[in-house]
Amino acid sequence: MMVLLSLAVLAFAIVVLSFRTNKELPQGVVAYTKSVTNITSMTANCNYRITVLDPGKVKGHGVCVSSRDKPLITHMNFPSAAPAQRAADYMVKITGLKPLSTMYARSYVKVDTGVVYGNVVKFVTLRVEK
Repeated sequence: MMVLLSLAVLAFAIVVLSFRTNKELPQGVVAYTKSVTNITSMTANCNYRITVLDPGKVKGHGVCVSSRDKPLITHMNFPSAAPAQRAADYMVKITGLKPLSTMYARSYVKVDTGVVYGNVVKFVTLRVEK
C-alpha cells in the first residue's frame, strides 16, 4: 500500500512539474537546425528553419556555435538579418572557427519570454590547406 501511495505521489509531481515547464515555454515557436554545409578550416554555413505563429513577437533568430555539445546564444552567436516569417528556411555563415575542430551548431529564436533552441548538429572543420 505504501509503495502505491509513493508511486501516486511521484506521478502527480511529474505531471505538475511537466505542466509548469510546458507553460513557461514560448508557445508556437519551433527552431530546427537542418545542416552545416560548405565547411572549411575556419568557416561554414548553417541551414535552419523556424516556424512561428506570430512573427511580430520574434526578437531575433540565428545560429549559436560552440565546442560544447549544447551551444547557447552566449557562446559564438550568428544572428540572421532576415526578418522572421511564419515558416521559412534561413542560412547564416559561421566564421572564426579553428582548423580540425569538432563543433556543435544549433538554431535559436528569441522571443519576449525566452529563447527556443533547435536540435544540435555536429560538424568538424577541415585542416588548413597549403
